[in-house]
Amino acid sequence: RMQSQTDDEAAPDESEQPDPSERLDSEVLSEALVAGEKDVVIDGIATLSHRPRSFIEKILQSGSAKGITAIAWQAGLTMHLATQIQFQLGGIMPKKALYARDDGSYPLTEEEMRWQIEFFESLMQRDTRRQASR
Repeated sequence: RMQSQTDDEAAPDESEQPDPSERLDSEVLSEALVAGEKDVVIDGIATLSHRPRSFIEKILQSGSAKGITAIAWQAGLTMHLATQIQFQLGGIMPKKALYARDDGSYPLTEEEMRWQIEFFESLMQRDTRRQASR
């Protein structure tokens, strides 16, 4: 019986294990970005935004500051990090980048950001249809 209690104490309950996405946040992804761990950042954005990696890559490769800002917003990241992602992963030049408002908030409205996400969804669907017709 004592052995059974010891085993129960040693084996953590799986329901108590944290969801890996709960450890992801702006601070963790910012540190990864500074460390040059681009894949970690891309995977983190995908996880937090509940989007496939290919969707995140499409936005990052688009050269769209608004698109990158929108996906960072959807992932729950800070606007400061969204700006850094624009530079480092999106190749956006400083003059073309979007920056946080004075209070640190996003410069686009939620409606504008949702539109950006929907726009990229439509591009992904179009690409999928093209590949299927080949």
